[in-house]
Amino acid sequence: METKGCCRKPFRKAVVGGSFDRLHRGHKELLDLACKVAESLIVGLADGPLIESKPLADKILPFEEREISLREFLNSRGVSYEIVKIFDPIGPAADIEDADVIIVSTESYRGALAVNE
Repeated sequence: METKGCCRKPFRKAVVGGSFDRLHRGHKELLDLACKVAESLIVGLADGPLIESKPLADKILPFEEREISLREFLNSRGVSYEIVKIFDPIGPAADIEDADVIIVSTESYRGALAVNE
């Protein structure tokens, strides 16, 4: 029996974003979902106004530390990815023409709706 295409992921490129401060179970589940459904990821990592507007913003790790942690996690998943710095909820998602899907959490859902407008 031929199983051609049985393991192909449904999407070529997924977009996912967040602060990813102190990677926790929720972050990892969101990223794992993105890894399961897409061959490659564009990961928007919040900085600037997106971080400054959060509660306890002064406790959030610097961008560079969050990026290192995110890279370590994504490398452990063997997924192709690009991390981009984002300053607003939409980030570059609206301009990425070859993105097939946006992976969201309840926290980022409203930003994804704005991308689709």
